[in-house]
This record gives sequence, C-alpha cells and structure tokens, in this order.
Amino acid sequence: MNVNFRYIFEKKGAIAPANILENNLWVDVGNTEKDGAFDHHQDGGFASAFECVMKRTDCYEGVNAYLKSKHENAEVVIHVHEYPDIDCLFSIFAIKRMIQGGLSNPAEAFDKKILDILLDYVNTIDSGRGKCINLPTLYSYFCKIGAGIEDLQKRSQEYIDEGLNLLGLVIVKLEDSTEVVDLFETPLERYIDISTLKYYSDLQDDIQRLNFAAYQNDKKENRVKIKYVNLWNVVNRTMEPVKAAIWVDLPSGEDEYIFARNEDECVLTVYPYKIKADNSQEGVTRAIIALNPDLSESKKFSLLPLAEVLEQCEQIEEELLYEQTRRYRRDHSRSREDGRFSEIPFYETDDPWYIAEKGDIIDAPRADSIIPYSRILSIIENDSSMTKRAGFLRFAGESGSINIEKAEELGEISFGELYKKTREKISKMQGDSSLQHLFAFVKIDPSMLRYSNNWHKACCLNMVGKSDLRFSRDNILQIDYRTCLYTDQSITILVAIDRRNQSLSSLVDEQTLENSRICVDLKNILEHQSKLRSIGVSLSETIQKITQESKEIDRFNEDLVRLSTRIEEDDLIANSLEQEVYAFIKDTLGIESLKSSVTTSAQLLIKNAEQLRDRKAAEERHAQEVRKEIEDEKEAKRDSRIQAGIGLVTVFTVFSAWTDAFDFIAKLVPGNDGGWSDVSSCLPVLIIEIIVTMFILYLGCVAGKYVWQAWKGTAYKEENDDSEDS
Repeated sequence: MNVNFRYIFEKKGAIAPANILENNLWVDVGNTEKDGAFDHHQDGGFASAFECVMKRTDCYEGVNAYLKSKHENAEVVIHVHEYPDIDCLFSIFAIKRMIQGGLSNPAEAFDKKILDILLDYVNTIDSGRGKCINLPTLYSYFCKIGAGIEDLQKRSQEYIDEGLNLLGLVIVKLEDSTEVVDLFETPLERYIDISTLKYYSDLQDDIQRLNFAAYQNDKKENRVKIKYVNLWNVVNRTMEPVKAAIWVDLPSGEDEYIFARNEDECVLTVYPYKIKADNSQEGVTRAIIALNPDLSESKKFSLLPLAEVLEQCEQIEEELLYEQTRRYRRDHSRSREDGRFSEIPFYETDDPWYIAEKGDIIDAPRADSIIPYSRILSIIENDSSMTKRAGFLRFAGESGSINIEKAEELGEISFGELYKKTREKISKMQGDSSLQHLFAFVKIDPSMLRYSNNWHKACCLNMVGKSDLRFSRDNILQIDYRTCLYTDQSITILVAIDRRNQSLSSLVDEQTLENSRICVDLKNILEHQSKLRSIGVSLSETIQKITQESKEIDRFNEDLVRLSTRIEEDDLIANSLEQEVYAFIKDTLGIESLKSSVTTSAQLLIKNAEQLRDRKAAEERHAQEVRKEIEDEKEAKRDSRIQAGIGLVTVFTVFSAWTDAFDFIAKLVPGNDGGWSDVSSCLPVLIIEIIVTMFILYLGCVAGKYVWQAWKGTAYKEENDDSEDS
C-alpha cells in the first residue's frame, strides 16, 4: 500500500488535541503521552522521544486501525516541533519503517543489537553529551543541514528530508556490517557513501576553518567570559560556585558551547541565539542555559530556581508591555498543566520559560523572551535566583491574647520552594485553632532593583497562591521601591531589598525578628480583632443574661469602652512610616469596620434588651394588678354571701317579731282571745296593729331587697370567675 507522509511543524510546547485523529502522530511535541502522541518531556521515564516511540507499543492503535481501513491513497500526518532535532529524525525514521513494513510497532523494524546502539546514541545526544563538531561526524552533519535556509518551514522540511536520507545510509550500514561503528566520533566518510550528502563538502570546509578558533577568538575579544557563578546545590541545599562560560554577545561560530564544555570543562554555559538590547522596544532574546552533561559534578546542581525567576521577570516585562499595547504576547488563558509547569510561576501561561525535567536545561518561551539579555546575565551572575533570607513567625493565642512565636527560619531558598512552603503553612492554619496569623519576612538581592515594586508584588502574591494578573491591589502596600507589604486575614508578608534600606531598618529588627516594630503593631491589631470578634460572637449568646441583669449591660459597655480606648492609644505612633504600615494593616484587616459593626450591634442588642426588660416589667405590673382585682372580687364575693345570710336571718327575725307583736297587741282588747275578729272590732287596737304591720313589712322589704342584691352580686362574680378561668 502506498502511504504518503506529511509533516506539520508545531511551536515548541504545543499541546496535542484531546482526540487525536487516527492518521495523526505527535512526535517529541504535544505535551502528553497517549495513543498517537510521543512526548518524552513528561514524567514517563523516557530519555528521548525515540525511546518513547520504541517502547510505547500501545500507542499505535489509532494509526494501525486507520491503515487497515485504507487500501490506497493513505496519508499519515506527523507533527514535530520547529527546528527538528536528531531525536525527531530517528523517531520519524522508525515510524516510517514500521508503516512501510506493515508492522504493528517500530520496535519490530530493528534488530535488538542495532536498536540498542541507536537508543544509546539518541539518548546521549538528546541529553547534551557526545556532541563532536570538530570532525565530520553524524552529529556535526545534522547541525549543518539547512543552515543557510532562512525560511523556518523550508529549513525544517529540508532537515527532515536530508536527515532521513542520511539515517537510511547509516542504519543500513549498521545492519549489514559486523564492524562496531562509533557514531559519536567516527567521520561519516569512513562507513557510508557520502556522495549523496548535499552538505558534506560545506561541513568539511567549516571544520577546516575550525569553529574552535572562533571560540578562542570570542574569548579573546570578551564575547564569551569564563567566570564563576553560584548555582543551587540540591544535595547540600546551598549556593555553590561553578565554572561558567557566559556569552555576552552572539557567538561567532556554530555550537561554540561544546568547546566551553570539552576544552574549558565549564559546568554551566549561557549561550544566546537572539539578543535584545537594553532600553529597546523591539527585538527579543533567546538563550539556552545548560549544565554540562559530560561532567558528573553537574548532577548536584539544578537550574529550576533560575528558571522560576526568569519566568517571573518575563511576566513582569509582559505586564509593563501590556500597559502600553493592551495586548499580551503569550496566551494567559491556560497553563501547560504538566509537572512543574502547573506550579507557580510557570502556570500563568501555556508558553513559559522551559525547564527540563532534570533541571539541567533552560530555554526561552516559544515566542522568545522580551527580557533584555543583559538582565538575564545580571540575574545569573548576582545570585538573584535565591532569596537572601526567608523566615516565618506565628501569632498564636486565644481569648484575645496573642503571643509571637518563631515558626521557621529558611535562609537562602528558591522562590518556588518559598511559594510552596508558604501555601502549605496557610493551609495548615485551618487545623490549628490557636494559630491566628502568620508573618513572613523575605529579603531579596539588590540586583532585582530593576523590577523593584513589581518583583516585590509578584513575590507576595505568589506566596499566597494568587496570580500577578488577577489580584486585589487593596492587599498591597508599596512602601517604596525597595520595600513592599502584603496582608490579608491569614498572613502578612514583608518583602525587601537587603541593602541600604532605611524603611526596612525602621520596621524590622533582624536580630530578633519577633521584637520588630511591625510585629508588635501587628500583634496589637490582631488582639483588637480577636477581642472584637469575641465580643461580637458572645453578644447573641449573652442576650438572655442581659435581659435578666442590668449589670450585664454595664459590663458590655465597659468592655467596649475599654477596648476602644486601647485601640485609640495604639493608633498613636510617632514614626510616620510605622504609622503608615500600621494604618494599612489595620485598614486591610477591617478593624475599624469590625469595631463599628460590633459596637452598633451591641448598642442595638442592648437597646432591644432594655426595651424587652421594660416590657416584661410592665407586663408583670399589669399581672399584679389583675391578681389584686381578682383577690378583691373574691373577697367581695365572700362578703356578699355573708350579707345575704344576714339578710335572711333579719327577714325571719322581723317576721317573728311581727307575729309576737300582733299577739301582744291583740291581748289589749278586753275580754277577747286576740284573734283577728276581735282585733277588728276594736278600732284603736286595729289601728295600732296596722301601723305595726306596715312598719314590720317595711323592714321585711328592706331586708329582702338587701338579700336579693347580695345574691345577685354573688352570681355575677361566679360568672366572671368562670370567664376569667377560661
């Protein structure tokens, strides 16, 4: 089956799509390892893309399925990065051999003996070792391919076409010969036919002119300087001097850094490809900073701290440019999200400064850098990649009393480690109820004065896990171009240049950090905040007590007055700078608004409590009056019944008196028995009887009326008692 191969040249660090087409393969680029993608720059343990292509035999399912479904006119698209390298060439050669041979994976296309030789060569070259350019070797020829072509796409395509032609000759020779060929240092003409190689004669001419002479001349003219700079030793965890070759201008020859490694045994090389001048609005910088892979000493050092600082400086330069153009050069909507590139400060963009997994190579972003080259050199030469000092204090305590405690003294530390440690300490605060606040003090090298407040601000924000492009400026106080303060409810950070800094000396006692004025002021503010919060929380809990005892109202008033008085006393600071810092922290933590809120709430609650107490007192008085009325009515009820009884007795008494009086008067009639017939016959006696009867009837009516009223009143009271009970 005839298969057409097409190549797409991606930007460095390009990300493969989530769903890769079946006929697409991503080699040495793509930012992932999965079916159809072979990017060894992940944490997969492969030393090169070629090794990944050979050993990830499970990543060819899509392309194999595509080829099986096609009977003619099949096309396989291979994505590689711009300026393909030896790793890309070997990987493409293996994939093409697999597809053209109808195999399921590239490993089947090579004898194991040949495969081991190829893997060793590619892995060694890709790590930066074994590069011989003073002879027409395999590596030096690869370096020559397309060197005179300016168009990037054409040069990349030429590199693949000519490179695959060369590899075909070399691998066939290795497979057919029983001789052992040293691919690193053996000239090509000794083991292959060089007649078909387009650039071989030019390569020989270049070698005759000796790039080594160009390197020596560059040293003589001070275009490259051999000097000692400090790098971070990951074993001893300290900055240690190493021998470095630093080009201060573009090199005269090709790959001069190889001579610095081999001849001068430099541990570090700083090699520029593009240089942006100071104060230039145009131009970009591209420089590769690398450790010498041929020296075992290099394994003790890491360039990660330097890469972190360069990326942060790139963001600052980009922010300054944005203020002029209102446009960012790089995509800030997403990050690379792999390995260390998902961490601060690299996560801010998908095109950060590149740092190899082993921490031994730094390269500029795909879009190149807008940092002037001289500032990159200044950072490298002045140990700017590390803090000069970093320390933490704890502000711990309960019930409004705060103590200052030493938490950790870090000394020199990379900014990335500082950012990570700070966020860890902040996250642990949630599990420590006694820890109220953290204070961090960071001193940086004076060489960062070029970025002054911008660098200070970025450092503060990165420590708390915030983006330099997305944050509240209310949390930042730029005291001066040497000193910056950040504060929020969890942490206060002071970042300062460590030389000739008057602001720093007036705020910080470096011998006993916990006794510094800024720490004492912060302690007072935190105590105010704690007490105000305590009062605010207890208001709702003590409202019942307030309603019961008036002395609780006085206690709350006394507490608030006492605390307000202390706050006003602490506000009286003679030093103007200390006063500014104190006011900023106090304002950022919202002490005044908290005080006003607590005071207002307390006054409202106290007022409501007093009204509730007065209302309950009035209700109690009304209840007492009602109880008194009920008692009075009950007493009146008892009196009425007694009166009714007395009235009835009176009626009976009057009736008895009338009958007795009638009998007595009737006996006054002579010769009579005193009956009614006898009395009626005697007029005087009859008149007397009538008068007495009328008088007795009058008394009886009065007594009867009295009994009736008393009885009627008793019935009315019983009816009212029943309604009140219900």
